[in-house]
Amino acid sequence: MHRYEEIISFWVEDHDANPPILLVDTVKWLSPNLVIPLDGADPKLVRAYLAERAEEVPMKEPVWHKILEFFGL
Repeated sequence: MHRYEEIISFWVEDHDANPPILLVDTVKWLSPNLVIPLDGADPKLVRAYLAERAEEVPMKEPVWHKILEFFGL
């Protein structure tokens, strides 16, 4: 569970990802980067909601996450 105060920044990747994904940087050292698929959510609504609580900073999906997805993990 993450509180809004722990979010450093976020990015909604809705152009190059299918489904769109939410990327979140947090202050937690065990899970500093979150990659959340937005299958049933409207990316514009997610962006508007989080923009009131954290800074939107362009970022890319981490390479390690793509590797884990490739192996089905």
